Amino acid sequence: MSTIQSHKYNAFMSYSQAADGKLAPALQAALHQFAKPWYRVRAMRVFRDKTSLAMTPELWPSIQEALAESEYFLLLASPQAAQSPWVRKEVDWWLEHRTAQSLFIVLTEGEAVWAGTTGDFNWTKTNALPVVLQGKFKNEPLYIDLRWAKAVDSLSLRNSQFRSAILDISATLLRRDKDELDGEDVLQHRRFKAILSAFGSVLIVG
Repeated sequence: MSTIQSHKYNAFMSYSQAADGKLAPALQAALHQFAKPWYRVRAMRVFRDKTSLAMTPELWPSIQEALAESEYFLLLASPQAAQSPWVRKEVDWWLEHRTAQSLFIVLTEGEAVWAGTTGDFNWTKTNALPVVLQGKFKNEPLYIDLRWAKAVDSLSLRNSQFRSAILDISATLLRRDKDELDGEDVLQHRRFKAILSAFGSVLIVG
């Protein structure tokens, strides 16, 4: 297993275009913006492949490079993702080169049922995860349930439920305390509004 000291991306996002073509970009944008200092372009970097999920030899090397440069694996779990050869290939790479403990699950559709008696997911009821994850977790992994988001027309950080989910994910990816990060987001938002107000005043005076 290789060890990488620094990473270009905080996370690599793996998902089914058919299932989460709308949610994935909203999630990426929110993670980039949450608790972002006004002078930075983004709070973190999340890789999201925008191409077709058709697997081609030409595309895979660039995906491998992005995987190797990512600290965490963000799996948008759904039945479509579980059946996607492309998602399975990405998960396979991650399990071979990293650990399941750095794989973060965001449930967007379907079921992911943990069976405490076996110390694994109940694979007769679980349909949102690729079977390559069978037996890979020592304990029940934490995951975010975003299945409700399918019914929301527009997702932004102004949606309190969505913001709460972004806080949970960001705290993990940035290795920050949730309360601290929550306060930082509020502070940065106030600073940004103050800067906009000051800039507007200068324009009016000018």
